[in-house]
Amino acid sequence: MYLLNKYFHPENFVFSNKKLDNTLQIASKKLPFKLERGDTDVIHLQIKHPKSGWENLACSELTFQVKKTPSVKTKTKKQAGLATDDQTKFEIKSNGAIIWKDKSGTTLLETEEGRPYGMSGEAWLLCFKQNPGMRLYGMGEKATPFEKTGLRHRFWNVDVWADVNGNAMKESKYDPEYITIPYVIIKQDETYIGVLMDNPYPGVISSTKPLSSVAGQLKVDTHESQVIYMGAEKGLASLYFIYGPSLAELTRKLQKL
Repeated sequence: MYLLNKYFHPENFVFSNKKLDNTLQIASKKLPFKLERGDTDVIHLQIKHPKSGWENLACSELTFQVKKTPSVKTKTKKQAGLATDDQTKFEIKSNGAIIWKDKSGTTLLETEEGRPYGMSGEAWLLCFKQNPGMRLYGMGEKATPFEKTGLRHRFWNVDVWADVNGNAMKESKYDPEYITIPYVIIKQDETYIGVLMDNPYPGVISSTKPLSSVAGQLKVDTHESQVIYMGAEKGLASLYFIYGPSLAELTRKLQKL
């Protein structure tokens, strides 16, 4: 059942539909966000949940170097939610949608229509469109094929014996494993981008096809397109969007973090 599962399902979330200055709005709640750009084509997005602070409780601190931006006096309201560099443009639109493009105007990643940032209790989730040509890799140590397209994984540092049943162990279908790195590499044509979740709580990254029903009885997902969604059970939504464009350059930029 999608209601009783350790993996998130977007149908359980309420999503933002408006951006006002440096906040996203979900119903009557206003959620502050921070958008910063680094010196090496890395964008850092943080969205504050009403039940969490700005403090990131992760034990390992990343070394993100913020690139200088216009001062508060010169920065206009229109610029809030916009981060540009030599290679890419990352923008949060007035309806809360997120779109990331390269310098030629090609879309690298964008949120699904009507479902950008969502909340369900203390949990948070972002949904991105998955184009047919996208191929996914990474996600740390997993007992699954090298390519992760069409798969769903949980990220939580716990002994596998404590989180899965014996049959799953025998069939090598257990998840999570010991090394959990909530990082996904997305290849589109010959361009590579990466998204890293910097959150210490149990998280999920999925690119599975949406469920149409549960047991052929309960209609679940009204969205037919395949999506990439990622989120965590609680805490600050802190994500790094890294632009390659080559796999080697992408990996070097990740290592610098």
